[in-house]
Amino acid sequence: MKLSSEDLKVAFIAISIGLEPVIFAVVGWYVGPRLNLTNTTGALIGVVVGLGVMFWRIWKLSSMLGLRARHDPEREDLRPLASFIEVKRHKVIDKSKIVKIVDAHTPPQLLATLRDLSLIGHDFYLRKLDEVLNEVVDFSKTLSEVWAQSSINFIKALKAFNDFLTTLCVNFAFRYEVDGDRLAKGYVVLPFKFEEADVRGLLHEGLVRHLTDGEIKELYPKAFKEALTINSRAPLLALSAYSLMKMGEVLEANGYGRAYSREVNRLALELFSIAVNELRAKSEESDVVKMIKQKGKLTKVRVKEFRKGVLKREEDVLRFFINEAHRVLASSARVPPTARAVLSYLFVEWGKKVSLKLAIMAANNEITPRDALASLMIPC
Repeated sequence: MKLSSEDLKVAFIAISIGLEPVIFAVVGWYVGPRLNLTNTTGALIGVVVGLGVMFWRIWKLSSMLGLRARHDPEREDLRPLASFIEVKRHKVIDKSKIVKIVDAHTPPQLLATLRDLSLIGHDFYLRKLDEVLNEVVDFSKTLSEVWAQSSINFIKALKAFNDFLTTLCVNFAFRYEVDGDRLAKGYVVLPFKFEEADVRGLLHEGLVRHLTDGEIKELYPKAFKEALTINSRAPLLALSAYSLMKMGEVLEANGYGRAYSREVNRLALELFSIAVNELRAKSEESDVVKMIKQKGKLTKVRVKEFRKGVLKREEDVLRFFINEAHRVLASSARVPPTARAVLSYLFVEWGKKVSLKLAIMAANNEITPRDALASLMIPC
């Protein structure tokens, strides 16, 4: 095997590293008497100097071999968030608690159950029922807590996450109000405070003020108008997929987990595929979907074959993704300071709020208990 001059240089340094103390000890032994020192003292001084030189050369060799710790923006930026999530991640809602909520048949029973499960405080009777239930399913507090602990670079990813959830929830609101899908109301868990109790209040162009990305803001009114015109949620869902794709790009641009950004992109492609199949099923076209394709972000999507009436729903792919997020959070002894861990926590928390909302809807007889339990966003 032929060695390069650089390889020979590294080999020579490695071989000679351990010789410095010996060489300097010998030199010290002979030089000591000339400096009015004993041979032994000169040798000891030589050993100390030799050790210093040896450690310096070890550090130098490490630099040459690239073994020194490299700058890792992900771990440096997300370490405070990892510590924050470590405390929060154990507050898990399991199926047994959801079943108790579903089995509460009257408002007093529901409130008492939520209190017993520590989901509300003991002062719940001092407030209106709607206020109490809205607090239970409020996701905006979770997002704002993570936002407060985030670095400037990661806030860019959280802004894209906000746009994704906002447009996704409008998509579900459309399914509920226009398509009459009662279950879709359960998935309308917004990343911001929403004062209006009626889901219909989401279906207006003014919601654009809750979006952060300029391009998404520009496309949203067009997607909303088009959804009403062609009577299809597809433009809104496609815009949500595009927001998620942009979040993946932000993660990669800032050095936050390239592998995870690819997973996020796969979810975006799945959602975009559902939107395209929705259009095909209704024999409609969408200018917004075409515009997103032209931007080159989602042109490689492979739209799977569908049978009429058996279209895949967005909650199906979200449920699988959130189950994987649960696994990520549960598999580590400590939460690692990575974008995967932080965003997994957010997806899991959103899924928990959705599951609580579905359970409360079942308790209020808006949907059947069977439908609620089959639609949960938590592992069962």
